[in-house]
Amino acid sequence: MLDEPESGVDLENMNLMGKEIAGLLEKDVHIVNRRRSGLIITHTGYILDYLEADQGHVMISGRIRCHGNPREILRVVKEKGYGECLRCKQI
Repeated sequence: MLDEPESGVDLENMNLMGKEIAGLLEKDVHIVNRRRSGLIITHTGYILDYLEADQGHVMISGRIRCHGNPREILRVVKEKGYGECLRCKQI
């Protein structure tokens, strides 16, 4: 579990950190053969540039309010804000 691994990290070190996390999570191994998984908490989504996350969830007031494709969720939040997650049809 990583809580906001990109918080306070400059771009150069974000690249280094992203590659290290991807290696730990076996990004280069076919998904069927992977033996590791992780839970990564992010507010910015920058870490998604380095990972192949297959699920994303949005927690609001202690409850999961939306889930789906992490990149799609991030796109919606950037365009419409977290309030859109309260109307999510994926729950």
